[in-house]
Amino acid sequence: MISINASVHDLKKIERGLADTLRKLRKELEKLEREKASLFEEIEDLKARGKERVGKLREEVEALREEVEVFRGLISTPES
Repeated sequence: MISINASVHDLKKIERGLADTLRKLRKELEKLEREKASLFEEIEDLKARGKERVGKLREEVEALREEVEVFRGLISTPES
């Protein structure tokens, strides 16, 4: 038969193990929350950079379209 002292010792051992597990889980949660925040920040930065790039490309494409129209006009003009 297990004595009360042994049972108390076993329970305290279990309690220490649970407390250690809880500390590890809290630490991991904090780490993941920091990483999540960092990733969201990076995503927002990438979105902004992507929008900026799209804007620049739109301007370049519009300039190229205008240039094409100029060349079409030159080619379709009858030679003197």
